[in-house]
Amino acid sequence: MKSKPLFIFVLSLVILSLGCNIVTGSIPASETTATGQPIVPKGKGPAGLTAEATSADSVLLTWQPVSDATSYNISVSIEGGNAFPVMDISSSSTSYEDFLALPGSHLKYAVEALSDSGSIGQSVIEVTTPERQPNPLTVDAKLDSSKTASATIGIEGGSITLQDAKGVGYTLDILAGALDIPTDITLTSVKNIGGWPLDGDMLGAVKLEPEGLVLNEMASLSITIPEGTPSNGMYDLGFAFSGKGNEFHLKPVFNQVAKTGYLPGISGYGHLSSPVKQNGAAIVLETLVMYGVGIGQGTAENAVELAKYHAPADSNSAMDQKEAAAQFVPDANVLKRLGDLEDVNTYAYAYNVYTSMILTTNCTQLTKAVQNMESFIVRSNGAITRGAQRPDLIKEEQLILWGNLTDKIKEVVDHATDDCKKEPQDKTWATDGVGCLDSLLVKIAEGPSPFYQDLQNKLTTKFGNSTVKDWKSALDKCLPAYQASGGTGYTFSGAPICKLNEPFSLNADGMEHFKVDFTPTSPFSGTMKAAGTASDGGITCTDGGAGYYTIIISPDGSGKVTVTIPPSKLTCPGRTITNKVIQVFNISQLNEKPAICK
Repeated sequence: MKSKPLFIFVLSLVILSLGCNIVTGSIPASETTATGQPIVPKGKGPAGLTAEATSADSVLLTWQPVSDATSYNISVSIEGGNAFPVMDISSSSTSYEDFLALPGSHLKYAVEALSDSGSIGQSVIEVTTPERQPNPLTVDAKLDSSKTASATIGIEGGSITLQDAKGVGYTLDILAGALDIPTDITLTSVKNIGGWPLDGDMLGAVKLEPEGLVLNEMASLSITIPEGTPSNGMYDLGFAFSGKGNEFHLKPVFNQVAKTGYLPGISGYGHLSSPVKQNGAAIVLETLVMYGVGIGQGTAENAVELAKYHAPADSNSAMDQKEAAAQFVPDANVLKRLGDLEDVNTYAYAYNVYTSMILTTNCTQLTKAVQNMESFIVRSNGAITRGAQRPDLIKEEQLILWGNLTDKIKEVVDHATDDCKKEPQDKTWATDGVGCLDSLLVKIAEGPSPFYQDLQNKLTTKFGNSTVKDWKSALDKCLPAYQASGGTGYTFSGAPICKLNEPFSLNADGMEHFKVDFTPTSPFSGTMKAAGTASDGGITCTDGGAGYYTIIISPDGSGKVTVTIPPSKLTCPGRTITNKVIQVFNISQLNEKPAICK
């Protein structure tokens, strides 16, 4: 199958072999405070610079050519902030449409003319984008229930494969740590899509379930299209939807040339790929959310139209669609060497990470921003290693983003500790918001991957050696303690649960007596083990098993804990009974932390 080049690349574990500094993006600590420079006119910049908001998410820039220019560098300042690099394009271009513009914002753009000897000059223009008015597409996805594959994936990760009726192959790879508890994951083939919005064919799609499940780490879906499938002169476009076809939107994709193994426990690393499509290679989409995902054919104009006029209501989906459209810079606007194609996508991904950081106000968004940053560091260093034409610009983006991320973490933690003192009315906040931040800080302190080790170093260099420890200590005072009670069949009791994201033990009393040990993987779920004795006709038997649990907290601070033990075994002399046990018990927030928890 042949098609035009997809200007997309992806992160890879293979990069690890190229050296620790390459993988982590390690830079001198003194440089981590870089935050860009103010945008001001200078020298003999391009004349006649104009800016037009062509939609809430796009701005068209035009200018007159500059003699002796070999390229133009475009940067943007959002709401009076410092400059962030947007794109580096060829001297043959006198326009550029920015499809990653932030909606409802005052933007200042700079177009700098560059020659072989350096900067010629920079011109500046300002524009205000309107607020985004969501106009999501709805399609009608028909599933093929005869083509489905399921597996229980544990916290160690795993893979599921499926082939549909057209011979399209699918492999979903889930990284270690992506799931908090063992989860039944299902892939179901999508037979066809009514109201298909692209101007080419649908090549293949699957529904990932449980619908709406958000993963802790990015999953990769590899889609292998049969050899000989015609390209029809179009691009391969990734797409996603929820339910039976709601919120249809584009997703960035890349082409896989050689697949590497995953390294358990290392987040954010996936496949080595080339931005040039190879015949018969798999097309890969990355996703944090379980929903409908697929590949279809379409023109660049088709992708741009969707980005401009059909923004999804969900902000994360909208950002995915913007990034997918940003790859379709007209060919005349980019230099043709392979490195420059990688540059285009590095800039687009960096810009998307930058705007997501600006929009971050809570821990859920912060966690996503950290994951995006991890992907960007590996992607961008891979681009540099493979011959990016402007490595200096990519390194500048890294410096700015590191500075913004460390500042944003401090901002969110400070807000959380301040809000903690105000006794929030919705008591789920204490477990959800503060618990989320506490878990993130634990991960930073433990440094489970080169990226998190680098993040830890940058935080301590910028704010002090005890920064992460001090933040965690302040948040610990906000985390509530809980008391267990009640239960279905068994009564759960014991010492107070000081924190839901640290190991705790309870007693379960009923027909048998159990000691149950809980090991959290998040404030809301984890694994557990139970062991005890039972009496059967005067004969002493052993009973117990291992499984997992989930927690749901209500606004009043009370909660329900569901314990599931898939292979619970009752072992008596001469016989063993195996069954599945599900127990539910209550937990309630304590108004004050007991002395044992202080």
